Amino acid sequence: MLCKSADERSLLMVLQGYSGEEPSWAVPGGSIEPGETLAQAAIREVKEETGLEVRTVHPYAVVEGVKEYGAYRVHYFQADVMGGEAEAGDLDGLIHRVAWVPADRLPDLRFSHEDQRQVLMEFMGVS
Repeated sequence: MLCKSADERSLLMVLQGYSGEEPSWAVPGGSIEPGETLAQAAIREVKEETGLEVRTVHPYAVVEGVKEYGAYRVHYFQADVMGGEAEAGDLDGLIHRVAWVPADRLPDLRFSHEDQRQVLMEFMGVS
């Protein structure tokens, strides 16, 4: 889920990593549960991972590829934050921190999924 700050200079991101691995950055997201639409899953994942309530605005991008574990497809939605308190929360203990990351930091961050970098930089207008 892609959420800009009120001044549109920062992006909502989570610092995540399993025990024993170096944490890295990603936008909130995850898998679809039975009976959910893509948008419903995105809204639920943001709430679970960040404590924030969002409203989807519109689909932004779809990225497909193949990694060592198989094929994947990621749907990105642009959203507005409607309320809640930003705090790391995840049943798996994966999320360490929630932050509004300035767009100019995107080129230098360690990403959980490297293929997110270009999508996020384009979304935030970073060249």
